Amino acid sequence: MGNVFVCVLSCAGVILLGCVNALLYNLIHSQVIKVTSSVTTTVIGEMKIVAILLLSAVILGESDVWTIKMMIGCTTAILGTWHPKRPHSHPRHPLWREAGSSTQQ
Repeated sequence: MGNVFVCVLSCAGVILLGCVNALLYNLIHSQVIKVTSSVTTTVIGEMKIVAILLLSAVILGESDVWTIKMMIGCTTAILGTWHPKRPHSHPRHPLWREAGSSTQQ
């Protein structure tokens, strides 16, 4: 009887922790969208996927499964994100306003 109670309690704890995690993620995600833009959160999400792929290849030794296409895709995603002259997507950004005002003239 005691083991069943402990199991139910630990399952409830895992479910509660998952709920708190989802709540915090949604709150932080909405704040990031308010401060930056939805494009920024999409780029962050894509970089997270690339980081997971790279870490799994390095840490778990899955690099032998990678094809040339996968390596080129991850490299392109990383370089595209960190390109120094990428367009700024948020209208409140000063460079975005300058670019918009020069095209309207």
